[in-house]
Amino acid sequence: MRSKNTFSAARPHNRKPIYMRFGVIGLCLLVGLVSVWIWEARHEPLNANHQTASVSPEEQATKPVETTTPEPVGSPTTTPQSDTSSSSPKPEPVAPTPSSDTRKKVTPIISYLGYSDATKNYVEVDAWVPGTNELAGTCTLTASRAGQSLTKQTDASSNVQTMSCANFLIPASEFAAKGTWDFVINYSSVSAEGSSAAKSFEVQ
Repeated sequence: MRSKNTFSAARPHNRKPIYMRFGVIGLCLLVGLVSVWIWEARHEPLNANHQTASVSPEEQATKPVETTTPEPVGSPTTTPQSDTSSSSPKPEPVAPTPSSDTRKKVTPIISYLGYSDATKNYVEVDAWVPGTNELAGTCTLTASRAGQSLTKQTDASSNVQTMSCANFLIPASEFAAKGTWDFVINYSSVSAEGSSAAKSFEVQ
């Protein structure tokens, strides 16, 4: 029978001390932690960029889009001029104002135009106004020639159914020049008004 000491001496002694085992485990954990830290440090910027670039469709729809327009360099800023010719309203045509003279229109008739006698010292003009008969009226004689004019006036007289503008006697010396003159008679009253056609006479 072998003794206990003899058996112990014959068995190989391969067990390491326990502190060495814990040291190796701790070193492995430390290396693992450093590796994980290095890997996270390398991939953290990529994850951040990926998170920044990844935007959900809902966020893209609600997020306002900012646009900037580059300003041209060296080009002056001009304000467009408004076209006043097309935007301005055209004035409406003004209708002619009807005459406020409501008196009856008459046409005097020159019945005589010439010298009063052979001496030719006076030019006589007689006229009458058909279509009116009233208590009073005014007859105006106008003689004109080349920008010169001569005017005489007398009271009209009633003649049954007409008005008479008779006995205009104009001294020949009152005509500014010899030659052909145009004579017109105008009649005016409260209820009637009108002018005759022009009639010519040569003053010698």
